Amino acid sequence: MSAVSETSGPKTDSQRRSVAKERLRDRSRSIAAYRKAVLDDPNDLPTRFELATILHRVGDYLAALRELDYCLLRDRDNPEMLCTSGFVCLSMGNLDAAERFLRRAVELGCASAKAELNLGVLLTRKALWRDAVPHFRRSIELERNQPTAYICLGEALNCTDDLSGALSAFEKAQDIDPDNQRALRGLGVVYDRLGRPEEAVEMYHRSREGGVKQ
Repeated sequence: MSAVSETSGPKTDSQRRSVAKERLRDRSRSIAAYRKAVLDDPNDLPTRFELATILHRVGDYLAALRELDYCLLRDRDNPEMLCTSGFVCLSMGNLDAAERFLRRAVELGCASAKAELNLGVLLTRKALWRDAVPHFRRSIELERNQPTAYICLGEALNCTDDLSGALSAFEKAQDIDPDNQRALRGLGVVYDRLGRPEEAVEMYHRSREGGVKQ
């Protein structure tokens, strides 16, 4: 067992850096292994797909898309590959391409909470708040214990002036994750708009002092 894992209590900055470096080395080794496997068998689509997901995770978006494009040329209606292509494009800020991939995946029956969540997110980036709401609701239906979908729903409802709905969504997010900074801040905003300044100040304070950013 490593010294880091044996240490109890909060990790020091040095320990966190050590863990991060080890994870990066693990991912680098994984990428090298997957690249070798793809060279050995270029048409091994599952391996290419796994390589693409790791490349996306480490932020090499263009390389991830190259692998996904190769896969989709040979399996064009694969919902999981379409979803992942959408996630990568969203990470790159290419909203139109992300929307095309994600909508196609959903049309093909990709009942994914993450796909619906990301469709909603990209619509909010286009300021299409009302259009985003059904996707956040669908994401929650598919996976009820994810605070991020409730937070996104709360933010969209706040922007459409449905303050009671926004308050309910933020409260649900906080029930799931009591120290979530974004949920606490959202509650503060809604309390402010509802004319409840004392509660708003408390939420703002908690979000700054003890919240966990998401």
